[in-house]
Amino acid sequence: MLNILKKLNIIIVLNCLILISSIYANAQEIKIKSFSMQMDPMINSMQRQDKNGNICALVKVIIPSEKAVFEGSLIGNCEFKTSEYWCYLTPGSKFLKVKYPDCEPLLVNFENLIGAGVKGSMIYELVLDIPQKSSVNESFNIKGYICLEDGEVYSNAKFDAIYGAKHIIEAEEKVNKIISGIKVYHNFNNGNFKQVFSSTSNYTTIMKEPRILYEFSDVHIGDSITVFDSSGLYNPTSIVISKERLGESDLNILLPKKKWQCKGVLIDEYNKMPLAGVEIYDGPYSKNPICVTDDNGNFVIDNCYIDKVYNLYFKKLPSYYYTTHGEIYGSLMHNTQTVYVSRYNVLNFLEKDGLDVSDITAICDDTGEYAMVKPGYNDNTLCLQYPKRENDIALTVRAKGYKTLRIIGKSNKKLKLEKGNESETVEYVFQNGKLISHKKL
Repeated sequence: MLNILKKLNIIIVLNCLILISSIYANAQEIKIKSFSMQMDPMINSMQRQDKNGNICALVKVIIPSEKAVFEGSLIGNCEFKTSEYWCYLTPGSKFLKVKYPDCEPLLVNFENLIGAGVKGSMIYELVLDIPQKSSVNESFNIKGYICLEDGEVYSNAKFDAIYGAKHIIEAEEKVNKIISGIKVYHNFNNGNFKQVFSSTSNYTTIMKEPRILYEFSDVHIGDSITVFDSSGLYNPTSIVISKERLGESDLNILLPKKKWQCKGVLIDEYNKMPLAGVEIYDGPYSKNPICVTDDNGNFVIDNCYIDKVYNLYFKKLPSYYYTTHGEIYGSLMHNTQTVYVSRYNVLNFLEKDGLDVSDITAICDDTGEYAMVKPGYNDNTLCLQYPKRENDIALTVRAKGYKTLRIIGKSNKKLKLEKGNESETVEYVFQNGKLISHKKL
């Protein structure tokens, strides 16, 4: 009987040892990050005395939790003060034991750290690294927003809120079309995946950043979320679920818009010749050009959105009489776009005197091209328009039953065709808008 009891005791002891060893095998280690002594001793209000009246040493243990327990030559309770414990030790103490749930106890040996025990009245700082409990098998409910990178859709909506509801509706329809093509996938860390949803128009008001709320459960650390856009405007984007990203704002996904390269050629609209060495800017007040045209007028603009129209601003044109802006379209990124630069126009005005636009012909003497004849600023005037040159040219104006009119330069007053034989010519010469001469030829 005695032998049986001995055997039972041995079995119980062995089981206890196995249980204890398994607990410690699963326990994680607390590590010392740093240990240091401050230069200045404690002020009077911080001091504690041991039983012999000696001023204690203060060890501040930096640990972001109130779950720690301490053992050693402690005087009084260890106080937790905003991510740190204040532990008062008898002067000369060489050890401090730290216990923390799910971790092996840590015995801090001050002799190994500073070569001696702690000194009375001095302040020490012990920074510990507490391993986080593994949460791989835990599941979470997550939510966040899919945000669309700002582009032409949204900027138009902001602008049109001031200038007209019709364009807001158009912008909303465009946003709805984009959002309806967005799909969200939950990729599990075991290699499987599932589509969470195809989005609808569930987004916030158009006057705020367009964004889509997503929310689903059974998410684990190491899973990922992938967002696809079937409209072709945005790049697919993924984020990996980590413990650090489990805050709501960290799970917001910015869907970056695709960017392309736009190519163009800058051409003088009047003579159809390329404009070389022209600096192109993306704004009227931009300091640095985004590109410069080569000898053939070619240029390239990087990082263009497919759904955006880009306003271009020109500097270093051959002459001041060119207009200084143009457009290029992101939607035509596969083609070389011709950007025509027009010239400022010379405008001269005639009294209508019963004549209509179709009754008059106006020819530029230097090239033989026709000037434009169109209605003037009121019912009694007609306008003669042609592109400005570096030097003033002659414009020959004819109408049946009227003398030929020859105008050199730009007039500062309304002119009138004289009735008579078309073979007779009347010439007006202007300089800087002022009449220099008026004669019959």
